[in-house]
Amino acid sequence: MKVAAQQPHFLPWPPYWHKVLEADVFLLWSGVDYSKGEYINRVRHAGSWLTLPVTAQLGQPIHDVVIAKEQRRLIKIAKTVDQVRGKYRSRLDEVVELLYHIQPGDNLAAVNSDLLRAVIKALGRSPSVFMAAPLRVTEGSKTERLRKLLDTYTPGVKVYLTGIGARNYLHARFLNCEVWWQDISRFDPEMSILQLIANEPDPVDYILTTGGWA
Repeated sequence: MKVAAQQPHFLPWPPYWHKVLEADVFLLWSGVDYSKGEYINRVRHAGSWLTLPVTAQLGQPIHDVVIAKEQRRLIKIAKTVDQVRGKYRSRLDEVVELLYHIQPGDNLAAVNSDLLRAVIKALGRSPSVFMAAPLRVTEGSKTERLRKLLDTYTPGVKVYLTGIGARNYLHARFLNCEVWWQDISRFDPEMSILQLIANEPDPVDYILTTGGWA
């Protein structure tokens, strides 16, 4: 069983989906602290940033963060995505519909989880096993906290999928499973998943052949 764990990002860029498509189980880890300026509520799209307005406090776990009372900004985000151009833009209909229905007070993690499921459907795939992971672990190293997450939700893990940046802190030998390091060097950092889905005849093939593992 191949497992990946990631925060429930807002319409994340294609390398995120490279992990989703490779994993048998994909854990949406919402028990970690919300950090301002991260990708949990924003995404680079068409040369600019789409940012969900949120109400959050320092040290608050992601699963407790809610959408702020800024309806005009929410509508602007939905309209921006609705204007995505491309031969296959109709694949994004469910994503656009969900964006138009986001309301102040909605739970951010739940909003992002729904959008993630809509995107995987837009890619033409049945969802990997997305598991909500609200586990709150504050003690130990990052590796120890990750080990606790995997032991709790996926005790049968054989392979853990992770980004190359995790080499700065992840001690693979302590995870008790094989670790695959992601190679994202060939992805275009300016292309959002929305643009890819709307313009690429086979977005899944594009994602899987553009990314790699070591």
